[in-house]
Amino acid sequence: MSTLARFLQVGFLVALAAGCKFTGSSDSVNTSIQISIPLRSLQLQPAAGCEAYRGYVADSLVQSMLDGGYYPPRLWGSDANGGPSASSPVAHDQGSVSGSANPSEVSHTNVQEEGVDEADPLQVDAAGRLYIFQGRYLVIAQGYPPAELRELSRLDLGGDGVSDVGLYLDEPRRRLVVIKHHYPSPSDGAADVPFNATEIAFVNIADPTAPVVTGRLYLEGYYAASRRVDHRIHLVSGSYLSLPMALQDDANFWEQVRRYSGGETSDDLKNRITETVRAAVNAMPLQELLPRSLRRDADGKVSDAGLLSCGQVLMPEVRLYPGFMTVASFDTDGTDAAATAIVNNAWQVYGSREHLYLAQTSGGWWWGEDKAVQTAIYQFDIGDAQPVYRATGSVPGWPLSAYSYSKHEGYLRVVTTETTSGNDGRLHTRHALTVLRDDGQGTLAQTGAVSGFGADESVRAVRYVGERAYVVTFRNIDPLFAFDLSDPAAPRVAGELEIPGFSTYMHPIDERHLLTIGSDGVSGMQLQLFDVGDLAQPRLLHRYALGVPAGYTSSTAQYDPHAFTYYAPRGLLAVPLSIWSDDSPAQSFNGVAAFHVDVSDGIRALGRIDHTDLAYQALCKAAKGDPNRPYFCDYGGYVSYGVPSRSVVMAQDDETYLYTVSDVGVKASTASTPGQVLGVLPLPVQMPTYEPLPLMRTQ
Repeated sequence: MSTLARFLQVGFLVALAAGCKFTGSSDSVNTSIQISIPLRSLQLQPAAGCEAYRGYVADSLVQSMLDGGYYPPRLWGSDANGGPSASSPVAHDQGSVSGSANPSEVSHTNVQEEGVDEADPLQVDAAGRLYIFQGRYLVIAQGYPPAELRELSRLDLGGDGVSDVGLYLDEPRRRLVVIKHHYPSPSDGAADVPFNATEIAFVNIADPTAPVVTGRLYLEGYYAASRRVDHRIHLVSGSYLSLPMALQDDANFWEQVRRYSGGETSDDLKNRITETVRAAVNAMPLQELLPRSLRRDADGKVSDAGLLSCGQVLMPEVRLYPGFMTVASFDTDGTDAAATAIVNNAWQVYGSREHLYLAQTSGGWWWGEDKAVQTAIYQFDIGDAQPVYRATGSVPGWPLSAYSYSKHEGYLRVVTTETTSGNDGRLHTRHALTVLRDDGQGTLAQTGAVSGFGADESVRAVRYVGERAYVVTFRNIDPLFAFDLSDPAAPRVAGELEIPGFSTYMHPIDERHLLTIGSDGVSGMQLQLFDVGDLAQPRLLHRYALGVPAGYTSSTAQYDPHAFTYYAPRGLLAVPLSIWSDDSPAQSFNGVAAFHVDVSDGIRALGRIDHTDLAYQALCKAAKGDPNRPYFCDYGGYVSYGVPSRSVVMAQDDETYLYTVSDVGVKASTASTPGQVLGVLPLPVQMPTYEPLPLMRTQ
């Protein structure tokens, strides 16, 4: 994933959270005087027909006006550049693909649930071939043996260079699925798909030197999440209904809304606003009220994918701002596509082998400011056909992330945080672990819960391992709570351990040990190894701190589990590492750090891999003579492009090799001595636009 793409993705999520008056740290609502939405009002029902659906949309828009004059914006601007192109792959004749022996073992994407794959910009197959999606390019490279690291082919998928999302590799069927953002642009040949969309490209990789795009699917809106189970991909995208143009340009209407939100809440004014909105919605073509989907075949012909109709849109009784979440399923070659849509603004998706769960948190915003903070959870059955809505559950507060959920033997477990106002006038947080089960009647019914742990602290990490769960909270110390979930009717806190700092990601390395990454609570990243064999007495076995004086250390693996590469057969851990030191610039570093992890011997540093040289070569050598070059090159702006975000391990007999991937290239090295580079592959890089800043050169 490109640096700019990562920045835009994080920025969008922050903006979305801010726009929804929702934060993960404090929501200044007093739940003691607020009312929860009844579960029956959150459960979904299909629209009785197109007119009933149109009426629901109109009523929801009316409610948004009366709640404060807010309406959902267009999520992506219509003047964005980019989109798919019909470019052919660039094949590279660099010898036989199968001429080298294959590695005996390779690592794969770090996922939450075994057997449930997650999209990632880097995939690897058993032959040691790397599949890398960054910017607008799909690059296939021969990775093994490392000394023969080379590019096999390059496929230009179109776009503006920041449209990457991720890949799925269906190795047995020699298929690759590329998920990216689509921005319509006539200059890029994408005017026939006129809306911003999640684009899914299906690629035949039977010949890795000449990959072929066999078709594309476009789902209107932004990419939310996806999962792959066997040959089937399940993808969730979201879109918002734009306010009718007749209302956007009606100054008199907005004056009425302003007056109503300002306190003039007469029935006459309310009725005028209501009738104006309903008339505008009734005048809209039906296709503008439904999430759109299109398909492009191998010859470039675009047609309606026909995935959604009014009857395939599910709606709750409660009125929401008109946002749509499309749950689509399709084979890895694009066939047998089917979809269901719900009127919803879900912000989290969790997937098991049998189900997808979409979670929408109110935050005192989506369901009215006088309502308590609660999270509605929607369960969908997934398989080889259309996703089917089955049940709805509700829990108080909000979950931290998808890792807050776990499905085990028919039970869904979820950790949530709730903020309330105390009698002392201060905000207080409380947490709960709730167990839910589908009762077969459309309800995720609560079977048990435990609460009261980590009071007035924030949840930083959650991980489930079978009938156990681990939760890390933090304020001034780092309590690790161990839960016994063997009885779904009576989950309980079994043990607790307090240590400095906090963990943000926990990785089970075997049945009784957790390897974590997080912060020391001051300025440094730290790794910790816990013995959780005895739930009543979890123990810290080893700790490795990477703090530096007058500076800080951090890793993208602290918040992105895909960047956390642990290869159990060799006890090898690789994570991106950034070091900034004010006292000693020579200590500053951006790259990957490798460690050997052993429950007896502890955590030992093996070495580091730096991609800064590749970034300088790709971005600064070509910039000689550019008057703005000092800003980007002499002052180090290029360094951020050389920060590796992913790692792959390949092994053969006693040899273990580490491959690190950044926006500018791939480096292969021995795992025992990572600084010993065996192979290098530059990747295609979009040249940045140099913008000078008023900086003084220092020698």
